[in-house]
Amino acid sequence: DDLFRDTCCSLLVRIVRATGASLVLSSTWRTELGKIAVLNAVLQKWQIGPIYDRTEELAGPREAEICEWLDRHTEIARWIAIDDMDLLASGTLPAARMCGHFVRTNSSTGLVVADAEQAIQLILAQSASPKSQRQNPGSPTATATPMSPMAWATPR
Repeated sequence: DDLFRDTCCSLLVRIVRATGASLVLSSTWRTELGKIAVLNAVLQKWQIGPIYDRTEELAGPREAEICEWLDRHTEIARWIAIDDMDLLASGTLPAARMCGHFVRTNSSTGLVVADAEQAIQLILAQSASPKSQRQNPGSPTATATPMSPMAWATPR
C-alpha cells in the first residue's frame, strides 16, 4: 500500500521541520477518528507532532472549510494548504484567499520535492512579511490531508 509513501512522508517532515508548522486536517479523513489515529501513528513514526486540529465539515467546498477554521483561529497569520484538489478553481472569496497559500499536489505522485520547496517558500515568505509578523507571533499552520499530502493535506 503506497498511501503513506516514504518519499512523501519525508518531504512532509522536511516542511514541518523547516517551518515549525502544525498540521490541520481538512480531508474527509477528519471525520473518522480511526483514520485520524492512523495518521497520528504515521506522524509519530516520522517523529513529528500529531494532527493539531481539523476543519469543520461544512456544506461548502474545502477552501471554505479552511477559511472558516482560519477565521476561528485569528492568531494564525502564516499558513499554507497542500492538497491534490484545486482549491483556487471555484472563483469564490475563499478560493481567492488561497492565493499565495496553496500548493497543489498530483494525486498520482503525492508530495514531491518541488511541492515541498514551494510549501516552505510560501510559509517563509509570509514570515518575512512585516504585516504577517505583527499579526501572528505564533507558529505557522499547515493544513493537511494525508499523503497525497499536506499542510492542509489529503490521503488518496
